Amino acid sequence: MSARKYKKKGHTVQIVIKYSDFKSITRQMSVPPTCLVKDIYTAGVHLLKANWNRNPVRLLGISLSGFDKNHESKQISLFELPKSDNEMTSNNKIDSLENAIHNIRQKYGSSIIKPGTLMDLDNNRKL
Repeated sequence: MSARKYKKKGHTVQIVIKYSDFKSITRQMSVPPTCLVKDIYTAGVHLLKANWNRNPVRLLGISLSGFDKNHESKQISLFELPKSDNEMTSNNKIDSLENAIHNIRQKYGSSIIKPGTLMDLDNNRKL
C-alpha cells in the first residue's frame, strides 16, 4: 500500500468495475481518514455489493484518495461517542500489524504473506 508507505490517510474509497463487454462503472464513498487495509476492503466490498449487476467482470479495481495533508488531527463530531479503550487498543493493534506486514513485504517481496484463504490444505497456492 502506497498510502502506508508515505504515511498518508485518505477519506475516499473508489472502485472500478469493468465488465466483459468493456463497459465500466466507477463508484466511490467517503470514509473516516484511514490507511488500514480492513477499512478500505470493507468500503470496497460495500460498494461492490451495491453496484455489481452480477454480469461477468473483466477488471475490478479499488483505490484510496482524498489524502489529508496532516492526518494526525481529526475533527470529532459533536454527536460522535468516544471510542472505548478496547476499541482504540484494537485499532492500534491492527495498525501495528499492518505496519509489520508492510515492512516484511518490503523486505521479502509482496507474496511472502497472504491471507490463509488463498492457500489450499496442502499449503500450496490456489491462485
